[in-house]
Amino acid sequence: MDGCFGLLGASVETGGPLIKRLCSTDITSIVSFANLEPDKEKRLLELMCGPEASVEKFKTFFKTLPVGQRKRLIRSFETFGYTINDYGC
Repeated sequence: MDGCFGLLGASVETGGPLIKRLCSTDITSIVSFANLEPDKEKRLLELMCGPEASVEKFKTFFKTLPVGQRKRLIRSFETFGYTINDYGC
C-alpha cells in the first residue's frame, strides 16, 4: 500500500512516490485537460507541485472552484489514471 496514495498539495519531497510521479510527469497534462481558466490552472500547479504546495491551501482553493470545474478536474485526473476523493488502490 505504501506509495499508492498521496495528498494533493503535499510537497514533492515529503509526499511520497505518487506525488513525485504526479508532479514530474502528469500534472501539466491533467490540469490542461481539465480546461480551466489560465489563472486557475497556474494556481493549481503552484498549490499541487510548486514551492507553495500545501494540502490545506489546495483543499481551500479546490472548494472555491464551481462544481462543474471541480468535476472536470476530477475527470481529468481519472483520465490520466488517478483517483481523487477515493482510495486509489
